Amino acid sequence: MKEIKFRGKRVDNGEWAKGYFVGDYDGNHYITQPLVNSHRLIRVIPETVGQFTGLKDAYGTEIYEGDIVKLCETNPVLFQAECMLCKYGYQFIFRDLDNGRISGEYFIDKCEVVGNIHAEVSDEKI
Repeated sequence: MKEIKFRGKRVDNGEWAKGYFVGDYDGNHYITQPLVNSHRLIRVIPETVGQFTGLKDAYGTEIYEGDIVKLCETNPVLFQAECMLCKYGYQFIFRDLDNGRISGEYFIDKCEVVGNIHAEVSDEKI
């Protein structure tokens, strides 16, 4: 069973916060991080919130919805992790950024997270 957690960019400093997602609460969106006997609420930019796919790249980096992953082969291909509604609920898919083709998870052990849709993709990783 995969761990259900989310990531979002903090409003105060633009860094990523990971934890549980609290939707529209007092007009804001938060990631909450459990502490002993309490929770810490971190305000995040709603458009940047993405769910953990339950997958990791070839280097052990967690892959979140909105991440851009590079298939590690001689001709690099970039894919975007997306959450998609299907017949049996939601599932994570990978969409080829060049042609929109949808791919399964078959290549996940040969890929590397190189950025996400909310930040520049690093040229040195491509």
